[in-house]
Amino acid sequence: MKNKPKKGRSILKREWVRPLIALLVLQLIFFVCDKNGWSMNFRDDEGTVLDRFSKAKFFTEQFIPYENPTFNLFTAVFLVTLLPAAIIGAMKDLFSRKQTNHHAG
Repeated sequence: MKNKPKKGRSILKREWVRPLIALLVLQLIFFVCDKNGWSMNFRDDEGTVLDRFSKAKFFTEQFIPYENPTFNLFTAVFLVTLLPAAIIGAMKDLFSRKQTNHHAG
């Protein structure tokens, strides 16, 4: 019998890909909603913490991937929470692979 090389895990089954996919799906949803003029239906958000943060200068003048400031706020929150998890997971995966390949040879 021929020796078949071992196949690694599928890219979709790696832990660091899930936060990245979640981030991309959320951005796609925000993009579609923003381009169609749809917005989230909050009960009277005037004066709430969400309203104050979304109307902050950073989300209305500097970080503006979307016209809706609430989408900008949520994008920033998701970037801060999901992107580091994906980067750390990818680096762990990369370094564990290098270490395994280094010891195997």
